[in-house]
Amino acid sequence: MKSVRKNSARERLRDEILNKISRGAISIGEVVMPERKLAEKFGISYMTARKAIGELVEDGILERRHGIGTFVRKIPDVNKTRIFIYLNSFDSMKNPRETAQDLIIMEVLQGIYDGCEKFNLDAQIHFIDKENIYDGKDTTPRILLTRKWNFTQGRQLESDGVPHVFINPPPGAFAGHSIGCDDRYGTYQATSHLLANGYRKLAYLGNPGSKEIILSRYRGFLEALKEHGLAPYAVINDRVRTIQSSFNVVNAFLQDNEKPDAIVAATDITAMGAIMAAHENNLKVPDNVAVTGFDNIEHSSHCDPPLTTVEKPRKKMGFEAVRFLHEWLANPNDIPLAKVFKPKLIIRSSSGGAGSNTLSKNTKNGGKNEDMLPEKNVVQN
Repeated sequence: MKSVRKNSARERLRDEILNKISRGAISIGEVVMPERKLAEKFGISYMTARKAIGELVEDGILERRHGIGTFVRKIPDVNKTRIFIYLNSFDSMKNPRETAQDLIIMEVLQGIYDGCEKFNLDAQIHFIDKENIYDGKDTTPRILLTRKWNFTQGRQLESDGVPHVFINPPPGAFAGHSIGCDDRYGTYQATSHLLANGYRKLAYLGNPGSKEIILSRYRGFLEALKEHGLAPYAVINDRVRTIQSSFNVVNAFLQDNEKPDAIVAATDITAMGAIMAAHENNLKVPDNVAVTGFDNIEHSSHCDPPLTTVEKPRKKMGFEAVRFLHEWLANPNDIPLAKVFKPKLIIRSSSGGAGSNTLSKNTKNGGKNEDMLPEKNVVQN
């Protein structure tokens, strides 16, 4: 493993200003040298100096006063090690699916902040619109909580020895430096629960080919069915994965096909659309068709009926990511092992109880390759 490169010019300027403030060389309320003069003094570009000052303004250390200058606002805590949190810009204004995703991320962030408080770290969020997680220069320790993965830059972080940890990466990616959750096991639990309650014709609602995490959930569904000698009754393919899109595809499926006993949805959002479609077709949940989701977002407990779902320990995952970095920084020669959490099945009314419905037990669909999508009963959105 290569040695970590020296800090960037921006980092050096930032640290110099922090040290001066901490030593009392610049007091609260005093003006900081203008950015152009800082650039000249340190032999760096004006934009680099401006970015360094901008970071200190974001951290609340400095305060820009328009037309006057930049002033010291507070004394920094120099005992804290700074880390970066990389995540995509929040997309809550786009659609309900993104809103749910943003709420999930907020729970992870809460765990990260709890960890920073415990281990005396100072976290700074970097919103990224693209996949840039490492420029090859800035060696600040970082937590990667993004929805897109730059595998080239991930490998470069590794080769340069920059302390980093990925939260919930695709299965098998960045396995050495990651905090993950076994999504496959989560859907396996939900499917096994339905099978234990007597449901046999199980449909999957999602887009198994969309991305690796969703595919792993589908694999858990298949695994549970295989243990009972069953194959999927149907895959209802929803590429958009919003409440409305899931309502549309499930509604079309129910109108054109014999209904399944149960629907295992890839997310809570798609499960909500499925419940709406069941109601639209005068089907009672769970008496006529059961539904399960995945994520345990806040709205899942307020569905009609409340949704059985799978919960990831999101706050714990964020906390463990910080612990991972803390241990790495404390002992660079003994980097901690990756950790994979087990999700928890949350049983509510939408999946029924044993003996709560009358189902045909003679609906096994053997002989098909369980790794393949069924050839019939596939609805695309």
